[in-house]
Amino acid sequence: MPTDYQKSHTHSTSNKVEIGKSQTCACFCCLKTYPSEKVSEWADDDSAICPHCGVDSVIGDASGLELSPEFLEGMNLYWFRSTRMPPSRITFTGLDTVGDLTTTVEAIKPWLRPRDVPKSDWTLPEIEFGVLYMAEKMGKPRYPDEDTLTAIAREAVHLCVPIALHLCGEASKPNAWFDMTTHSPSKKSCWSRIQVTYIEGLSAEEVVALARWGQSGGVDVILQRSLAPLEAIPWFPGLTVLADNSRGKGATPENWPAPSNLYALEDMIVYAGGLGPDNIVTEWGRISQARGHLGVYGIDMESGIRTDNRMDPSKVRAVLEQLYGLADDPTWARVASNASFAARQSRT
Repeated sequence: MPTDYQKSHTHSTSNKVEIGKSQTCACFCCLKTYPSEKVSEWADDDSAICPHCGVDSVIGDASGLELSPEFLEGMNLYWFRSTRMPPSRITFTGLDTVGDLTTTVEAIKPWLRPRDVPKSDWTLPEIEFGVLYMAEKMGKPRYPDEDTLTAIAREAVHLCVPIALHLCGEASKPNAWFDMTTHSPSKKSCWSRIQVTYIEGLSAEEVVALARWGQSGGVDVILQRSLAPLEAIPWFPGLTVLADNSRGKGATPENWPAPSNLYALEDMIVYAGGLGPDNIVTEWGRISQARGHLGVYGIDMESGIRTDNRMDPSKVRAVLEQLYGLADDPTWARVASNASFAARQSRT
């Protein structure tokens, strides 16, 4: 079960009584651990001030939390690493049925943009669902048959949620893209985006043809690459690149790829590979470190949000809770904490 960093944070606020009952305290800003009697300063709301760094990010062991190095590192990563920016788009891939879509949408309603709120006024991410298309595997887990694909696309329109079609296998080859234009249910008009698995060595002409093919149908195109450097992928306006070193096998990379300035500044890069509720906070930090301050980005996950080989709404919800806050107050957790951190530092 992943640590609830939002709930744990409540033990660092107005905690004078709890600190008084504690023997040991720890600070998730400077990561130091010390006897509770070392705490001698308190903020206006009776929150303990760390004697080492001067920030009110102190938790006592009377909270019942295990003040381990791993816990403190996770809290620090979640609340204080100011270079982190939450992804502006999250894609949850691997729908098998219409029911998977409807139950998951119901589970994550607090994070979905209301229909009457302009996108520019909504600070939470664009949440998208993905469905896999591979003619060779239709009807098997993760690869719905044609009737189900059509039903999923129609239900997504009814629920007002974006949905992307991921072309895999033979359907991802250059000579198959244009055949997909009129093929139902995979015709472009059914989907908000189309993702094409990248074949290493795709020519610049083929990349341009792919991007224009998408534009002609009014959909965005995302090009999935695996091992090729981002700089090696021909650039075209409006083309998104998905970086997945595991080639769709659901494994996190040793190092997330740093974006080239061209793609990072002009268009969105999407990161994928083994992401899920158990590691999203840690990997979010690693992705941010790889990116630096460059541009907006998205993440895509599939294997990490499945249980018994089906999309698990509770895991999808857990990802959003850890990235954007709890259901009763979804927010950009990093932006809020950055402002809080700056205010705290100004008092020292």
